[in-house]
Amino acid sequence: MFNLEGPEWEWCGYTYHYDIHEDEDTRKIWHEIKDTCGNSLPLKYTTDWSPYRWPTEEQFQTSVVEYMLVQYFNKEKYSVGF
Repeated sequence: MFNLEGPEWEWCGYTYHYDIHEDEDTRKIWHEIKDTCGNSLPLKYTTDWSPYRWPTEEQFQTSVVEYMLVQYFNKEKYSVGF
């Protein structure tokens, strides 16, 4: 079983949040990354994380970078006339 006190990470304005769901015989972590406005990043950026252990700080930062790159290239695609 994992520690109930999860990590508190903030990086480039994004923060890691979690919620622990318990039933009779299991305890699972629901992971979430929020932007500076408090909006959650799409689920695909945390779906590779186990519901039974905390992600590493590197996993958190990698998810933020992946999201930022997707956002950048989506905006860039339309601004340069592709």
